[in-house]
Amino acid sequence: QWNPHWQCTAWNVSNCAFEAGKALSQLLRSLDIDFANIIEYREPGYVLPEPWSSVPSATCGLDVLDLVYNRALWAAIPSNASNWTGCMQEAPADRPFLIQEFARLRTSERLVVVAAHFPHPPTISSQSMEEAVVLKKALREVLGSTATRRVLLIADTNEYPSTSNRHIAEYLGFPGGVVVNTSLEPTCCFDTDFAEWGTFDRILANFGDVMETRVLFDPLPEWAKEQRGGRRGAFHKAIHGVLRSQDWPLTPGARMWSTVLLAIFGGASALAWCCRPAMARRTRLLRVKRALARASPEAGFLC
Repeated sequence: QWNPHWQCTAWNVSNCAFEAGKALSQLLRSLDIDFANIIEYREPGYVLPEPWSSVPSATCGLDVLDLVYNRALWAAIPSNASNWTGCMQEAPADRPFLIQEFARLRTSERLVVVAAHFPHPPTISSQSMEEAVVLKKALREVLGSTATRRVLLIADTNEYPSTSNRHIAEYLGFPGGVVVNTSLEPTCCFDTDFAEWGTFDRILANFGDVMETRVLFDPLPEWAKEQRGGRRGAFHKAIHGVLRSQDWPLTPGARMWSTVLLAIFGGASALAWCCRPAMARRTRLLRVKRALARASPEAGFLC
């Protein structure tokens, strides 16, 4: 997920609009990203590199969200029942969300991806999640129309550390009792010096074994430090997550390597989910680059 925040393109004092687009393209390619939630990035001249496409934007007032996916690996299910776009804040319209079901190519597996930009809770200690009630209802409708039970949330949640990832998943109605997530990291924001309470950017899944977390754009690049008239922009750092899973079924006999990376930039989070068929008795948790460099048929289920 990336939320470079609206100042990046609206102020653009430090050439942030161009540099953010360049960074996005580089991350899509270098991390082989499958899904990316891009928030408040309005740059008319930007074109996604191949083979990435975007589900039609979710727009609420001036707030905009794009769910980018790798169409070489995934296909969006073209059904009104299995996708939903709306505004988490309705009067006035603000804070978009998008729910889309995807099918993994050459297999029968499906996945519901939720990309969202949450409203702020009423207070820093509030855990009611009432600000997410519209998203909760929409996800319930989508899950009621499909047999798919696996759900991934990529979001700038605007939730403080007192609100756990499990609480978010349970409130939204994730099926099952499993919650795997990125760790709480102070990714927000440049204008608040990334205070410890700014744990807004998160990735949650209701499947998998473990999710590794790495903060990106740390230290912050100069082009992200937008300032104008004594004010500073609210650029978020990125989170890169790697979801390790043994329970994602593969086509029998297939020898595959697939990745699912959910990026949230500038509210930036990225989730990598890697699967390779098991040939040993147990999973070895290795970083993706090391796994790619060292992988062999005897290496086991590498994720």
